[in-house]
Amino acid sequence: MAFLNKNTALAIAAVVACGSAAATEDYDLRYAPGFGGADMSAPFEGGWVFQAHAYAYSGNVRGTSVVATDLSAGFNAPAGTAGALTTIHTNTQINVNGLLARLSYMSGTTFMGATLGGTVLLPLVNKGSEASVHGVSTTLTGAAAGLPAANQAGLVALVNSLARRQADVLAADNSNKTWGPGDLEFSPILRWSSEATQTLFILTTVAPTGDYDANRAANPSAGKFWTFRPAVQFSYIGNGWDFGSRFAYSYNTRNTLTKYKSGGYVNVDLSAMKSVSDSTRVGLTAYAVASAPTVKQHD
Repeated sequence: MAFLNKNTALAIAAVVACGSAAATEDYDLRYAPGFGGADMSAPFEGGWVFQAHAYAYSGNVRGTSVVATDLSAGFNAPAGTAGALTTIHTNTQINVNGLLARLSYMSGTTFMGATLGGTVLLPLVNKGSEASVHGVSTTLTGAAAGLPAANQAGLVALVNSLARRQADVLAADNSNKTWGPGDLEFSPILRWSSEATQTLFILTTVAPTGDYDANRAANPSAGKFWTFRPAVQFSYIGNGWDFGSRFAYSYNTRNTLTKYKSGGYVNVDLSAMKSVSDSTRVGLTAYAVASAPTVKQHD
């Protein structure tokens, strides 16, 4: 009796850079919403800059699956005339800790009125995914629903027991912890600037360099696919107040191992920062994510 499969029963989330989106396979997002918000309104002058942002994320994904089981054979009845609908409630707890090591460089060379630069980022991540089953309930249909109450109770208990056993095994199979380097990203940068503003065009490519196993719920890598992300960033750097904004679109190729193609997603980031001293700024950041659905290639 097959009640569950990995993709329908458990919403397994392996989150990269503390972001998640239902558009992506296993809810993995190769973009950290809100990450680097304060940097958006900081001048990016010539020379080398090294940054190592630390982050911690904890969250969960709850899922509900309804599985239909044909019990007609047990009633010597035509197929579909006796059955059970089993509802399975699941929860996946996600914990991610990481260090985003970034090295950037802005040259003195100009092209189309912009100075040329680039940046490389390698995430070092520790991920954990713990799946669990929080409830199983069954409703009988057709001829099965016409049994005496005592017989119905026994049949429901049997179906629930089998479903719970399979769900618990599946949950255990989809729980793991892992750590290591994630997917390397590299970006050429064009920077236009005036006395109080700067505009950056950033064309990011993310390579599938991290460790990835399609049978694990949590992986350092998002998958065996590439991501291409053009972004435009605008900053106003004033006398005391600074404002930054970024618009980015991520396009994903197909995962060569699972045949899934994560949907594209748009990220918008905003920040407002107040200088309180020559070396300190405080402020607020905000972000929004919009996405398209994931599609699986049919062989």
